[in-house]
Amino acid sequence: MDKEQIIRFMSEAPYPMGISELCRRMDVPKPEQNIFKGFLKNLEAEGEIILIKGGRYGLPQRMNLAVGRVQAHPDGYGFLIPDKAGQPDVFINAANMKGVWDGDRVVVRVEAVRNKKRYEGKVIRVLSRGHHQIIGRYEGTKRLGYIVPLERRLTEDIVVPKKQSQGAKKGDIVVARIVQHPTPQRSPIGQIIEILGREGGAGLDEEIIIRNRELPVDFPDECKEEAGKISQKVLPDHIAGRLDLRDQLAFTIDGESAKDFDDAVSIEDLGNGDVRLWVHIADVGFYVKPGGKIDKEAYKRGTSVYFPDRVLPMLPFDLSDGICSLKPDEERLALSVGIDFGPRGGIKDYQIRETVIKSKARLTYTLCGKILEGRVDKDELRRWSYIIPSLNLMNSLSKKLRKRRQQNGSLDFDLPEPEIILDVSGNVQDILKLQRNDSHLLIEEFMLMVNQIVATYLVNMNYPAIFRIHELPDEEKLMNLFEAVNPLGYSFPSPDKIKAKDLQKLLAKAKGRPEEQLLNMLVLRSMKRAIYAVKNIGHFGLAMPIYTHFTSPIRRYPDLIVHRLIRGVWGQKKLCIGGAGLQEYLEKAADHSSARERIAEDAEREIVDLKRVRYMQDKLGGEYTGIISGVTSFGIFVELDDIFVEGLVHISSITDDFYHFNEAGHQLKGERTGRIFRLGDKVKIRVDKVDLERRQIDFGLIAL
Repeated sequence: MDKEQIIRFMSEAPYPMGISELCRRMDVPKPEQNIFKGFLKNLEAEGEIILIKGGRYGLPQRMNLAVGRVQAHPDGYGFLIPDKAGQPDVFINAANMKGVWDGDRVVVRVEAVRNKKRYEGKVIRVLSRGHHQIIGRYEGTKRLGYIVPLERRLTEDIVVPKKQSQGAKKGDIVVARIVQHPTPQRSPIGQIIEILGREGGAGLDEEIIIRNRELPVDFPDECKEEAGKISQKVLPDHIAGRLDLRDQLAFTIDGESAKDFDDAVSIEDLGNGDVRLWVHIADVGFYVKPGGKIDKEAYKRGTSVYFPDRVLPMLPFDLSDGICSLKPDEERLALSVGIDFGPRGGIKDYQIRETVIKSKARLTYTLCGKILEGRVDKDELRRWSYIIPSLNLMNSLSKKLRKRRQQNGSLDFDLPEPEIILDVSGNVQDILKLQRNDSHLLIEEFMLMVNQIVATYLVNMNYPAIFRIHELPDEEKLMNLFEAVNPLGYSFPSPDKIKAKDLQKLLAKAKGRPEEQLLNMLVLRSMKRAIYAVKNIGHFGLAMPIYTHFTSPIRRYPDLIVHRLIRGVWGQKKLCIGGAGLQEYLEKAADHSSARERIAEDAEREIVDLKRVRYMQDKLGGEYTGIISGVTSFGIFVELDDIFVEGLVHISSITDDFYHFNEAGHQLKGERTGRIFRLGDKVKIRVDKVDLERRQIDFGLIAL
């Protein structure tokens, strides 16, 4: 008897049943009934089955119930994001959100369906809480204190008895442990466990987000102890049986501030237009054994988290910045993929090998970009003369690979990323748009190719795998996209027949035009998130039928799993994961890794948003030009040209006319003047207000 059998039986049962009837109908022997009850309890805790009145169990989907996590909105309402892929989100109105917080895992009863699309429901049970501590601003009176959460999705203040205030003063930023979670009838109660300081202090922004997201910072002592026992040098017995590539001209290409180097590359000219590319990936799996202290902590974290002034690594620094980092002039163990390409970039053959390498140089994207564009001076030309031929050969190959990928319909979003420049005190000095050059594209192409090859290898070997999947966009979002781009003179086929290649053509048409960045952003917003899964459905955005993550095991746990799966194919039992429960383990790891990735991405995006607002605090009254990046019934969003900042021009501040929102055309139109504000329009604005608590910047419109 196992969990799958129980679920399979319940999926066909005529009605919800109690424990006694389930035991009788499923022929559970008396000696095994306690184990069976334990299975039921675990399944109930996981939300796979639901206990209803009368002590009866049933599957949620057969009782108009859904299980998932709550995503709350600052205005009080929320959505259930179901655990099961493919199930629709469920809207929860503010009245039904009482006692429920953002991140809580709950059971929702679906009570209405609007227009056959919008599902509405009510929370009937909280399975687990998403927050066990919060960070906020302490307020209060002589008798009673309370905390206003800084996380805007937490809309209830937390009551703090005076004895639990730890001497906090009004306005202090504090961390509190939740002693009593909210219910529909009572407020949450907290206990202050740490006073961080006054708002605006250096480094406090990151601390606020770290505590809000409950991101792990320090590694447990036992984890550090295990890491400390790992040799920081490659020993002779580590090399035995490996392909020795130490003499190859391998090198890394990363950002200026990068500290952990997952990958190195090298290339050989085989003649007649053929080349052999080697992509060397740090052999983290050799050092991090399945089930060890480091492994358990890495699984828990799921991914590294990157802030402007620090990184919260997935692995201890002894590994991430030490023996696993492919530093120049240091012997390192790697899992390497060697690929033979023909003159047009087609794959002729490939091999996956355990290797030992020695990187010859640590290059940056900026330097490589200058070399490839011919902008290096004589001294640099002389210094890097031994690497330039390899770089040029790699660049030629990457362009061929990119062309082939684009011919298949793969999407490439040309959206600059923000680069936060901090001064020595940790304050925001500037926010730049980080532009990509040929060296970024070169590394990107090679990593995409290797990830695809490894996924194909595991499937061809008929071995279980974790895939990186990307579902087709929702038809409704595609329709919204169509309505947004149509007034700009763009179109694409009916949303129900869309392919990645159609969206690629849309982006290509916008190339070089003023609205190029806007179009990229709109298409990206219409996409679903890519996630990890054991069932392969392909990757829509990359237009790849099969794809995984293999190239970043220092900072992503799924990559480490894929390394171990490869070793499972090779029969290396000590370094792989396997056994009868492998499939179940992979399913849980995929879901967990996807969730941890979302948390990390949200935290990284939040710190950028916070730094943007903080940067604009002393820019009140400043005038800038920008492009309309969003149009709503309450105003227009404008992204500035000179700095990577977006703000809102509220409709009430546009006083020359009464403006009405045309939802289909995504535009505001003046009633008297006929003036139209639409996506992509250039406007001039003035910075009117900066609200740090709401993370919002208000602009005033100036006529161009």
